[in-house]
Amino acid sequence: MKRNHLINQGFKLQFKLRLTSILLLLWPMVNPILAQESLFDKEFPIEIELLLPLDSIKDEACSDPHYHKAILQYTERDGEKRILKVRVKKRGNFRCDSKNCTQPPLMFNFSKKTVKGTVFEHQDKLKLVLPCRPGKGKYEQYIQEELMVYKLYNELSPYSLKVRPVKLKLKDINRPQDSVTLHSFFIESEEAMALRLKGKILNATNVRQREFEPFSMTRLSLFQFMVGNTDWSTTEPHNIVILSLNPFEPPVPVPYDFDWSGIINTPYSRPNSTLPITKVTDRYYLGRCIGADTLNLVINELKNKKAVLLDVITKEKMWLSEGSKVKMKEFLEEFFDMAEDKSWLLRRIDGECFTN
Repeated sequence: MKRNHLINQGFKLQFKLRLTSILLLLWPMVNPILAQESLFDKEFPIEIELLLPLDSIKDEACSDPHYHKAILQYTERDGEKRILKVRVKKRGNFRCDSKNCTQPPLMFNFSKKTVKGTVFEHQDKLKLVLPCRPGKGKYEQYIQEELMVYKLYNELSPYSLKVRPVKLKLKDINRPQDSVTLHSFFIESEEAMALRLKGKILNATNVRQREFEPFSMTRLSLFQFMVGNTDWSTTEPHNIVILSLNPFEPPVPVPYDFDWSGIINTPYSRPNSTLPITKVTDRYYLGRCIGADTLNLVINELKNKKAVLLDVITKEKMWLSEGSKVKMKEFLEEFFDMAEDKSWLLRRIDGECFTN
């Protein structure tokens, strides 16, 4: 009996080994999510042609925009052309208003069935950032500069939204012969980021900075100070995503929307009206007051990544002009000069931080 039992155990072990080998061979087929290249896996621009009722979309009120049917065409890396039926609407606040921008940002809504097997697989809703005033060169550069700010924060924190540059050919369905080509970029959806980081988005309001994980909150606050951005708040929240990585631990903040930053300095940007500064190129620290130990750690992290952060801009080879590179690097260098005198920077932060 004992011998038969051992033989049976041996057969079972051999069967398990064979099954494991088969599963390993078939892994790309049984796990298509891992095999499929994601839209945000690459950094080179994806070229898209979009046919949509552009005038109708622009004419809608920003308070209640509706989705419109559109046709998206692009080419896969293997050369195969793909045509997808999508839905598109205008979005945003300031940039949505035609008084401020002639081209609003767009929101894409993808059908799971339609995008299966494409680079857009697993995408649901995606934000597309476009130039505020197409045809004006400096506005094309502002978009590229904002893209760079996202990439700067990607280098600094794993808790950040990915971006993908897009070379977009826009065609109005009523005037398909007239088209405009714009440089733009997709922003990873909040839900996709949370899934990637094994977390969950919290739809909460009135969350004070002291309720966030201290290091991540301080890192974000100092980054916003570095790039000269005061257009954010955790309490509403405004331009902040609240990401929970563990229900038993404090959440982390994730920033977005940097077009009102001093490092970009768009003509329409202005600082937070409650602050004693008159232009966005004047920095102001909007973080809460916290112990010097945490601040020192974050300042040291930024100083240690100075070369990496400057290289993000220097090595950009797509659409960022040399003039934009010089402007952005000079703004960052100004911050790093401050950080060299750490005691002075700590005193300044102590004079501007708040206690809630």
